[in-house]
Amino acid sequence: MRNKAFLNQLQIKELSAVYTCPIRADKYPIINKERRSGALIYTLRGTEIYQFKDRLIRAIPGSVLFIPKGEGYRVTLEGEQSVVIVADFYYEGGYNPPFAVDLSQDDTVKSLFKDMGMKWEMKSSYCVPDCKSCFYRIVALMSRQISKLSSDEVNAKAERARRALREGFMRADFSIDGLAEEMGISRRYLETLFSRCYGTTPKAYLLSLKMERAKELLLSERLMLKDIALMLGYSDCYHFSKIFKAKTGYTPGQYRRSRGM
Repeated sequence: MRNKAFLNQLQIKELSAVYTCPIRADKYPIINKERRSGALIYTLRGTEIYQFKDRLIRAIPGSVLFIPKGEGYRVTLEGEQSVVIVADFYYEGGYNPPFAVDLSQDDTVKSLFKDMGMKWEMKSSYCVPDCKSCFYRIVALMSRQISKLSSDEVNAKAERARRALREGFMRADFSIDGLAEEMGISRRYLETLFSRCYGTTPKAYLLSLKMERAKELLLSERLMLKDIALMLGYSDCYHFSKIFKAKTGYTPGQYRRSRGM
């Protein structure tokens, strides 16, 4: 409930900018070493992947992403273009980690962001209080949606998914889509539940499990690299090595040598 408590106590000191930002695929990846202000980012089109220090968040169409001041991150894109509406602001209160709320089922949120952007562009004498009014209505809708996702039933489903990931990540036929189907929910809903409870996506969690298991397998002198890759579901040894280095900073061979193998 931390995110809900943060939203309910959020007080804006200054709304510094509201703007629509279309970005082509050739402009990615985008790297921001340290954000100068807090932000609410509404995704109109495309799906952006935000990689923070300790979590990965998929910003899908209709979602609202909060990023705190001072946070560093890397953004990649699924598709050819993204269009987002950004509200930059300074606020009272302490640090809250980044999080996203899926509001794709509520067109009110889209209307509020567009209205806030138009009011900001007008630069009238009353645009700031008008924009703040829209902002707080958006925050209220985010808080309400989080409440819907914070029941015991939701937590139980998220834990069931986490347990299934830990038990099945080595199976060749295991997939996130298959898990969602088995649970009787959509993949998007599964991702929302999982991110809400654990601060990461099922895909990112699955990858972390595989990389931890890879480290264990690499300590065995009897196993060849291609065999380890196959055991973890990678038919291409080079692809596995590339992912392993991206996650650990070592190639598989370097990791083995660093452990005296």
